[in-house]
Amino acid sequence: QSRVREVSARTPRANLMVDAKYSESSVEAALLATVALPADRVDAVVFLGVTEDKLTSPVSAGENKGVLLKHDHVVRALIGPLAVDAKDRAQGNFPVRRILALAPDWKRSDLSIVAFVQNSRTGEILQALSTPLCRG
Repeated sequence: QSRVREVSARTPRANLMVDAKYSESSVEAALLATVALPADRVDAVVFLGVTEDKLTSPVSAGENKGVLLKHDHVVRALIGPLAVDAKDRAQGNFPVRRILALAPDWKRSDLSIVAFVQNSRTGEILQALSTPLCRG
């Protein structure tokens, strides 16, 4: 006998806004996470990263020899949990500014910036965001 657990859409417990300035060698990210409920603020932590899509890897041995594996949302850089000033935390604001270096072999057209707010005690994600990087 198997059980199916229903998952319903819930209102996110955090909001995320990110502004990213992209150059050939780095991304300067300004992130603002807001957490409305004081109970959620206590254990909330913020992470910021870069992912890359459309990666491939050829299999050269084993039963899948000759197969080309395709990968999306590969984490290229991840920083966090990021420190937040106690006064900001008390007000529910988690402002973060960071510069993330981009390796020369990462395909710029396939990069995205990602951010998420997590409860550090339970592991629950309060909100997550991913958006492609754009020049300019």
